[in-house]
Amino acid sequence: MMLSCPQNRLVLAYSLFQSINGLPSFGKDDVPLQRRWNESLSAIYQSTCDHWSVEAKIGNQTLNLLVDTGSSDLWVYSSMVQNPGDHTLYDYGDKPFLQQIPAEGGAAVNATFDISYGFAGSNVKGFVGSEVVSLGGVPSFVMNIDLATEVSDAVKNVPCWDGIIGMGFKGLNTVRPHNVSTYLERLLEISNANPKIKPNLPVFTIDGNPQRSGSKPSFELGHISREKYNGELYHAPVNNKDGWWAVDNITFEAGFDIDHHPGQSINSNHGMVFDTGGSGLISVKNATAAGYYALIPDARDISNNGSYYFPCKTASGTDQKMPDLKLYLGNGTAIYRASLLGPDQSQIPGTCTGPIQGHEIAEGLGNVGGDFFRSHFVVFDYEAPAIYFAPFN
Repeated sequence: MMLSCPQNRLVLAYSLFQSINGLPSFGKDDVPLQRRWNESLSAIYQSTCDHWSVEAKIGNQTLNLLVDTGSSDLWVYSSMVQNPGDHTLYDYGDKPFLQQIPAEGGAAVNATFDISYGFAGSNVKGFVGSEVVSLGGVPSFVMNIDLATEVSDAVKNVPCWDGIIGMGFKGLNTVRPHNVSTYLERLLEISNANPKIKPNLPVFTIDGNPQRSGSKPSFELGHISREKYNGELYHAPVNNKDGWWAVDNITFEAGFDIDHHPGQSINSNHGMVFDTGGSGLISVKNATAAGYYALIPDARDISNNGSYYFPCKTASGTDQKMPDLKLYLGNGTAIYRASLLGPDQSQIPGTCTGPIQGHEIAEGLGNVGGDFFRSHFVVFDYEAPAIYFAPFN
């Protein structure tokens, strides 16, 4: 649940990938590319809001939902939300919508939800019901959805969508007295129960290439567009025990150059979350940030909270350059081109900040950030679970 306020950055980043240690990689004929629906669902990238959104039919209404791999609730604005701003409301009318869920001891109680996202003052709460949900060519089915009755102003002020479809795992679902199946979990349940669609497992992709000609950056469910990536898909197993799309044991290197002359290994190893609803910044453990900013003269964590500041100009008067950051994950390598993103002016005169900051989103976990999806083609395999990635075509 790391949805954040959109950050308008000039995205020039691209990535290079390579196989390491002779480990196998996944090519176009491997199993993940065979897991698809007969029809795929495409979503669009909302540049105004810096997020992907998809049209969903909830009951007999069509709503625009933000696609968020960092949460696991499907919620919509209900007609009970006061002053909703520019958001379409789901009107459940006189339906017996309230869902009861067995609590401890077996007694049924009314289900509720309460979400706080990863930016100040962001909170959504309400009650839970069941409704038919339909997305594109994917089969429709009944599932629990969250009806928001209270939405904080910080969330209302983010335009472009009428709710969120959480694409994370069940551990992040906030329905109480106990969590319920997510959209992807229900999709997998239906696949397992119906032999005709058994091969069509929940796989989805994010294509955030800002410079793709002829098409827009997109989200696709049930289909992997081979023409959108180059070479092979590299593989990293996902640790979903807490509900995240998290890849463990990522190591880091900085200070190399584009010709692959060796850089400086950073004495830090930790997991990273792949969250499409996060900010543009990449967040890492403070030990990783400290190793990275050690390469920039006079960089300091002024408030001792992982936010690093440094002079915008070098001692010779030139603009400060950002070192690139290499991530070793699974059987592949991703290069985060911070040198092309460059620094941003901070609120402290004469100082700048970089796109890499020492903020953990959960204990021991960083976040690859929105810029990662604008420089990588990424496949999410829900059943494995695993992440696959490759350079853009």
